[in-house]
Amino acid sequence: MKNYTGKSAKFFMIPVLFFIILSLPHNVFGIESLNPYDNNITAEDLYQDSLKADDLNKSIHALKGRWIAKSNYLSVLSLDSKRKHLGAVIDSIPAPSTHFADLKTITDIPGKPGPESLGSPATAAISLPAYFDWRHYNGKSYVTPVKDQGQCGSCWAFSSTAALESRILIDRGMHGLDVDLAEQILVTLANAGSCGGGDPFLAADFFVHTGLAIEACYPYTATNGSPSDACLNWDIDTYKIKNYVIVNEYPPTATPFDIKRAIYEYGPIVGVFDVYEDFYYYHSGIYAYTSGAYCGGHAILIVGWDDKYQCFIVKNSWGDAWGEDGYFRIAYTEMTDCVEFASYAVAYHASTMKSKTVPLADFYISSPNINKHQTMAIEGVIPHSVRFQDTSTSPKSVGPLTSWHWDFGDGKHSTLRNPTHIYKHSGTYTVSLTAGNAEGTDTATYVDMISLYGPAVQSLGGSVDSWAWSFGDGATSTE
Repeated sequence: MKNYTGKSAKFFMIPVLFFIILSLPHNVFGIESLNPYDNNITAEDLYQDSLKADDLNKSIHALKGRWIAKSNYLSVLSLDSKRKHLGAVIDSIPAPSTHFADLKTITDIPGKPGPESLGSPATAAISLPAYFDWRHYNGKSYVTPVKDQGQCGSCWAFSSTAALESRILIDRGMHGLDVDLAEQILVTLANAGSCGGGDPFLAADFFVHTGLAIEACYPYTATNGSPSDACLNWDIDTYKIKNYVIVNEYPPTATPFDIKRAIYEYGPIVGVFDVYEDFYYYHSGIYAYTSGAYCGGHAILIVGWDDKYQCFIVKNSWGDAWGEDGYFRIAYTEMTDCVEFASYAVAYHASTMKSKTVPLADFYISSPNINKHQTMAIEGVIPHSVRFQDTSTSPKSVGPLTSWHWDFGDGKHSTLRNPTHIYKHSGTYTVSLTAGNAEGTDTATYVDMISLYGPAVQSLGGSVDSWAWSFGDGATSTE
């Protein structure tokens, strides 16, 4: 005779525990922090969403799918809110100088993998590796970190910016660096779209004629923004591309091989596909459409492929907490399924630069008065000796750094690469370094990097009985 007491007790306790959870304040388990886009999400919403994920996994299994669904901060949103995380709207395609189908040779990427001439698809057999990923090319990454577009339909701006950032790293051999460009400039100033959606082809055209400034020039706001909020003369110092290449357009004709070839020859490319509701639940594996309502078009960055698993490797713009650290893999077959993966795709042809975009200037400081360790800020008493260490980089294709100009913030300067400077007066100092090479200069500035004050006043043979304060703004006190 079997004893079911234990099982009955467990099934009795589950609804009781769930009732207790629902009765508690929503922030007890950090529920509000689970979804940065909707603080009205409740424990019951999360519970119901997890049930949907369970049902979706059953469907995936029944269809012999290769991916895992999981409830997350996007899947729990309403359908309207989910759609705000998309935004690819193709209005028109400006004519580039080249179309991918017409290309015969590609030689614009220094040190690119493969032969210098790959031949015409119609006349030559092109050999591509079975696995390729720009995050791990020769053990080095040419892809910048994953970002989060938030509840703004700016995927087109993020994918386009990511492609430009990768193109810069590849062209200059600057692997592993975080070139951070301003998506908000595309959203607000490019006439290529808005938070209501935008066109990656118009963004590419903008990169040809105007270019994109660094993130600090207009930090991302996840809104349509205002042109007046961008830094003054932002378009003077921008990263540009020479041209762009249409890899695929509607009705799509490109094959998985065409997409791989474009990635191989140009670097990561921008692609567009149709998103259905099940995609928001993606957690890991090789995504293929399973079920759910159509949500809209989405632009992403395709960084590689894996023939063993018959999939593309893709960078998304939903933060690194979603999917596989912000990435997803998608089956080649989704190019011809309802998802129509990469039905629009564009590649960038060689980045260019204006004035101070090369090299990348940077430095750190150390103080023998305190310790010998590098730091980004120093506090101490005067006089104070500070060592300045240049860490600027210059692309190998351009050549070494040739000049340095330090501004120590106290009216003193130096042209040595690694100078030592003695500060003799109390105050807070902003330090800048302008590094130069054959192509131009770049300036790194650290505000209020050094804070110094006078030595403590010591009484000579008695107690201190008076004080005089000066606050630096004209006010004084004797208290």
